[in-house]
Amino acid sequence: MSIDRELDVLANELEFQCDIAVKSYVKLISYMQSQEEDNDIFWLYISSFLNATANISKILWGSNKKIYEKRKPLRETLNITSDMKIKERIFRNNFEHIDERIAKWSRISKNKNIVINGFFDLHMVQGIEPHEFIRIYQPSKHSLYFMGEDYEFEPILKELTEIRNKIKFLNAHHPSYFSRKSSEL
Repeated sequence: MSIDRELDVLANELEFQCDIAVKSYVKLISYMQSQEEDNDIFWLYISSFLNATANISKILWGSNKKIYEKRKPLRETLNITSDMKIKERIFRNNFEHIDERIAKWSRISKNKNIVINGFFDLHMVQGIEPHEFIRIYQPSKHSLYFMGEDYEFEPILKELTEIRNKIKFLNAHHPSYFSRKSSEL
């Protein structure tokens, strides 16, 4: 597959992953408003959102210098910068490598307290160290907290929506735009 065609396919995959992430978040909010009690469904939506955003990051920046350079036309066309929140993969990695995170908790926790899969704001709990909270959704902030790190959904959603809208516009008005763009370089 040529680089030109590859960029077109990646742009379409990028749009698809943005759709998955946004729909996962919409389902997450809908689920919270429904007052249902099945926590597994809630975490399913969170996992889906995080996987899609990690895929977006990999599509845009790749996993090595060669791929990073190869994807440059895609990032430039979409005005993607390296300081965007969507670039971060830490929260998806926290979920994917939960065994390593629990081992870390076991090493550093003095009292061996742990709170996993919570749905509350952290200020409501006393006597627990930041690294003893694993997978806590904070409704007032629309954020995910994991061992001392906070992941806010709103800035990510804003970036996802901008990326998706740019791709939809380019696809509607300039089919195969990415192929032409990379050929010009």
